[in-house]
Amino acid sequence: MSTLKPAPALPLPAPSPPPFAPPAPTPKFQRRARPGDFVEGEAITSAILKHSGVKAPRPVEIPPRSFSSHQAPSPERKTLQFESTSPVADLHKPPSSAHFHSARSAEIEPERVRYVNAPTKDTSPNIEDDVRYHDYFNPPRFLPQTRAQPPRASTSASPWPKWTILGGVAFVLVGVAAAYVSVFLESIPFCDSNATTSGATATAFCHPCPEYGICFSGDLHSCRDPYLRVERACLEPSTVSRDADLMTQLLPRFLVKRATSTLCNATVIATLLSNESSKPSQVVTNALDLRNYLLHQAMWDEVDAAVFNVTFNKAMRQLKELHPEFYYTADGDVVLHRDDVEMWCALQLHLCDHVEVYAAVLVVVLTILVTGTWQRRRRATESQIKRLVHAVHVALKQPSNDLVDGAVAHLRHTLWGGKADHTWQRVVQAIHDDARIRERYILHRGQQVLIWEWIGTRRDDRNILRGQPVELVD
Repeated sequence: MSTLKPAPALPLPAPSPPPFAPPAPTPKFQRRARPGDFVEGEAITSAILKHSGVKAPRPVEIPPRSFSSHQAPSPERKTLQFESTSPVADLHKPPSSAHFHSARSAEIEPERVRYVNAPTKDTSPNIEDDVRYHDYFNPPRFLPQTRAQPPRASTSASPWPKWTILGGVAFVLVGVAAAYVSVFLESIPFCDSNATTSGATATAFCHPCPEYGICFSGDLHSCRDPYLRVERACLEPSTVSRDADLMTQLLPRFLVKRATSTLCNATVIATLLSNESSKPSQVVTNALDLRNYLLHQAMWDEVDAAVFNVTFNKAMRQLKELHPEFYYTADGDVVLHRDDVEMWCALQLHLCDHVEVYAAVLVVVLTILVTGTWQRRRRATESQIKRLVHAVHVALKQPSNDLVDGAVAHLRHTLWGGKADHTWQRVVQAIHDDARIRERYILHRGQQVLIWEWIGTRRDDRNILRGQPVELVD
């Protein structure tokens, strides 16, 4: 007989753990949201837990204690933040006593939820920092808006721009290079003074010997007088420059005075009568005359010859720069023309060159002056004669019992005085031609006196003789 063995017992399924139930805070005031409504305020918690895939018990709706203390929800947007008992939560404010704790679990630390307004510069933990907020398969419908913080400047950046640093480094490098080049150039020896440019100087690596210097064995040993040796150069002493400036002031005066005395030594008449070919047009002063003039001055009568030559050469160079109107020859002579003399001499030479023109102009001017003067004096004399004749008429018309009042001598003394006799003779001639006045002699005190008598209105006998109509003369 077969024996039936009992079937092995199947293991019983282990009891499933209770589903995770996060704490559901009990809000102060909550209304049921309809599908499609905008979630705000304390309803954010239910909305987040609803779409997070975790089943949570529906919070019990508790009406507010009193309608008088209830305030309408703020229109400002609120965000959900979690506060835990972790060390991070110690940095923020403690939770409010109004929060309620429910459905606590032994495996999960209790968390407290609060609702705060999101300020602009809020540094508290955001809901986006929580891992449970991000659900790949069921993302939340409401995401709080966050503002991007401006990047902060690195505190380790250098306060100096890069180009400033590079410029400073380049300046230092250039200074160091210049110092090395200067040291290198100073180490190069001098060429000998007697070496020619085409010979040893062209092939040897050396500095040319300074001007006025004496070089041998690669060194500058001394300088020719009056130059002074200063390190690697021959410098001119200050006395040479001072004397050269003084010579530059004295030489133009000497040259102008010499040219004036040569061109204008004769009188104007002698210059006019002299031959045109014999008149000099320029004056040449050689360098020896200039040297002798300067050596006779008190400041250079005992000067050394070498020092004087150097000073004189420098003075001549300065003279060429200051007075380019002079002509300078290769031998050092100076040539002055007729325009380089003094003012009075230049005027004399100009007058002599254009004497014919000026003589003709002078004759014309004198003729005009004489003619004008004669005409003016003639008109003045005619006017004076008319005034005297009128005065004689007035005097003769005056009634008088004395015949001497009409005497010619008396009238002349009274009206004319002792002036020019020529003018009075013309007055006498005018009275003699007047038919209204009669001339006769009378005996007065044993002398015959010529008198004029006013006849008055009468016939003009001259018209009768001419056969013309008789007119009465007043």
